[in-house]
Amino acid sequence: MNLKVGANIRELRHKQGVTQEKLAEKLGTTPQAVSRWESEVGYPDIELLPHIADAFGVSLDELFGKDAQEKEAKIQHYLEECQRLGSLGEEGKRFALMREALELFPLDHRIMMKYAWAKAPMKESDDAYESIIAICNRVLDDNPNEDLRYNALGLLGMMYRTMGKTEEAVAVANRLPKLPLCRDMDLLCAYDSGSEEFTRQLQNMTETLTHMLGFICIGWSTRHRGDREKIRLWQKVIAVYDLIFDDGNFGFHHSDIAKQYKELGDCHLRLGELDEAIECFENFFFHAKAYDNLPEKQPYTAALVDRLVYRALDISKGSTKTMLEDNLPLFEDERYDALRENERFRALLFNV
Repeated sequence: MNLKVGANIRELRHKQGVTQEKLAEKLGTTPQAVSRWESEVGYPDIELLPHIADAFGVSLDELFGKDAQEKEAKIQHYLEECQRLGSLGEEGKRFALMREALELFPLDHRIMMKYAWAKAPMKESDDAYESIIAICNRVLDDNPNEDLRYNALGLLGMMYRTMGKTEEAVAVANRLPKLPLCRDMDLLCAYDSGSEEFTRQLQNMTETLTHMLGFICIGWSTRHRGDREKIRLWQKVIAVYDLIFDDGNFGFHHSDIAKQYKELGDCHLRLGELDEAIECFENFFFHAKAYDNLPEKQPYTAALVDRLVYRALDISKGSTKTMLEDNLPLFEDERYDALRENERFRALLFNV
């Protein structure tokens, strides 16, 4: 018997997020027995070894520690390549990659969740959505890792919303911690207020909450408000972004501000305020171009966020097109006919 088998069982269990109770249940034994194996007080019966290997989706060689590093390196490669393809908007390639990874590592929860997220935008049938829901529930049942569980809950809620299952979506949302009782706030309270960690966490929260404010105002703008009130709303949101990123280095948030100026311009257009509408659309094009031309990595420089860095790899685009390419067709709609003879508007479309 390899004396490291207990340590290997513990390592495999931790990596896959399986509790001692869940492993014991799969093997028809007790959590106490699993604990004894892992602490090397005792060893599993030889008849159990193939079943333990099957439970983790590994070979007997891997259970005894052989090739474990090579397997983990392969998993990391798939996870990193999935992230890279997502940042390029290569949804089809990302899905094909994670389908291949899942065939190789069908029991690895990290691979399962990346596959599920890659499958979600494929716009398939309800049966496909149900398969994603099954993956999320499996991770929630078997994995105690909080990050993976929250990841699964986020996708699960999205699937129920997509399928129009409001009651189920609300039930999933209620399983998540509510503001302000969340990890980010607790971390802020945990760090010493004079520490670098406190400053970085404060800046992380500042950036995140600014981004969230844009989504909140989208909700407000749909609540039967007239265009005049919507204009005031969007102006205030843009002012917040200008306050936080007061040196003009908006990084990723150029995309947020571009969308807000587009909404603002549409409001002015409906009110017949053509000069104001064109000014907003000029700002939309400026920020959309700035977003499309961001480098792979760019530090933020405004005082409230200068510990943070924009990284293209952290963003899942959802399309290989640029922001301008995605939005240009919108300006072909007939509601923009009133602007087509305006030189400033024509210049915007011509200079893309």
